[in-house]
Amino acid sequence: MLFYFRIPANRTRIVKLILPVFILLAALLAVPSTAFGHASLIQSVPEPNSQMDTPPRQIALTFNERIEEKLFYIKVIDEIGRQATSDKAKLNADRTGLTLDLPELPKGAYVVTYHVISADGHPVDGSYVITVGPPRNTTASIGSEHEHSLSWNMGFADLLKYASRIASYFALLALTGWVAWSSLQSGQSGETRNRFKGWAIGLQRAYVITLLLVIYTHYSELLGEGGAAELVGLFTGTSIGLSWIASLLLALAAFVVLRRNRIVDLVWVGALLAAKSVNGHAMAFEPRFAALLLDWIHLAGAALWVGGLLMIVVFWRTSDVRERLLPRFSRAALLSIIVLSLTGAASTLIYLPKLDYLLYTQWGTLLLIKIGLVLLVLISAGTIRFMLRKRQNAGANLWLRIDLGLMVLIVATVGVLTYVAPVPPNKPLSYHEMGTKAHLTLRITPNAPGPNTFTVKVWLPEKLGKPKYVKLNMIYNDDKSIAPIEVPIETYDDKELDAFIDYARFSYKAAGPYMPFAGSWTVEVRIMDPNDDEIVYKQDMRIY
Repeated sequence: MLFYFRIPANRTRIVKLILPVFILLAALLAVPSTAFGHASLIQSVPEPNSQMDTPPRQIALTFNERIEEKLFYIKVIDEIGRQATSDKAKLNADRTGLTLDLPELPKGAYVVTYHVISADGHPVDGSYVITVGPPRNTTASIGSEHEHSLSWNMGFADLLKYASRIASYFALLALTGWVAWSSLQSGQSGETRNRFKGWAIGLQRAYVITLLLVIYTHYSELLGEGGAAELVGLFTGTSIGLSWIASLLLALAAFVVLRRNRIVDLVWVGALLAAKSVNGHAMAFEPRFAALLLDWIHLAGAALWVGGLLMIVVFWRTSDVRERLLPRFSRAALLSIIVLSLTGAASTLIYLPKLDYLLYTQWGTLLLIKIGLVLLVLISAGTIRFMLRKRQNAGANLWLRIDLGLMVLIVATVGVLTYVAPVPPNKPLSYHEMGTKAHLTLRITPNAPGPNTFTVKVWLPEKLGKPKYVKLNMIYNDDKSIAPIEVPIETYDDKELDAFIDYARFSYKAAGPYMPFAGSWTVEVRIMDPNDDEIVYKQDMRIY
């Protein structure tokens, strides 16, 4: 970030260059958009963990955003591992729902497992259990969704995925930035020209290798039930596959078309960054064109900064190149950091429903780390400028390399950010507590803003009899002025075999939009037993 070398005196020119960026960002933010990140399941029929007397005729899944029209499936598997039907799932018209027609299912437990690819190119998998008739052994348990998140328990394969994304992201920015800056250089000696060319070829090779590594480490989790037979569909029928193919073809074409014509070079840079833009979070937002344009501008600004900084370090000891490059790069770096800050802030406002999500999501934590690194870069920038004024070139060179190291850390952080969902997926709540006076089971599905199914089961000692009342309250912690919302639960005929010796079970259920918005909630269950003793259970949770 070398805008510390020389700030142009003509501030009017800077304002004229920055003003269009402000106008564009204002226009983009003025357009309504919906923030999701990765697709997640918001409704399933039948519900997870449901027990039915009559078999369902269909499995219906609804997601919170569009999914790819290729490589999806729903499979229903019986107790001995056989698929209940060979029919294929169908995608609805707006690409947010899947249905699978079922034959007459015999009594027993079934695993419903699904696989889709979200609009931003990330695979989404999940499984849950349903039961037809009385269960044979144990009650069905709520399944889980596969999600991309950081964990200390990640295996080698997951670490390799993140490493490949970081390396590929750095190679992309370094290559496109290097090509863009090289196209602006003129009057080079033969030796200098060969160094420019040699570094460009090296970065081209690095990008091809890292891109192939990304494809190798990610393609298998994107395939549907057809496995390798669906590779053609992956690379021709999904956004991420088309992005990979376009990026690979452009990277290979670079060995032939680059360094011949300045316009061709710049068009190639723009095309490669565009191919990357359609492979990321921006694909999950509407209006898609505005989100993609914002992402492309951010990538272009990052490429100018990364490529230019790398070029400064490489040619630091070549005085003629350094003296020509520094004035240009100082202006471009200033513009780049302004554009990066504006587009980064705009993306954050689009991706996160509330800024306090920065404090309790992995994506937010990584973004705060990135901001901290940028602040360190600003300190480094000031130090380098001070040393250059004092003509301490050796010290400036050292801090320049520190600056380069901070840049690598920022790029690595962003490489991980592109794989972690800005907003985590909601998961069904399944809470059970064995109390001294009563036992409680509480389930909320899908446990997301909007309509939900609430199930409450209470066990009291048989000698006590039926409770005088069981109340379920939803308490919204983010706004204390909102009174608790009482969920109108009613008794229902519970067929599940989950008895406790010497205890009588009382089951209640309700469905409706009693959790209308995202945020921090406390689920409160109040039980009044026949002796007028009130038992209160509370469970805190956060939904997104």
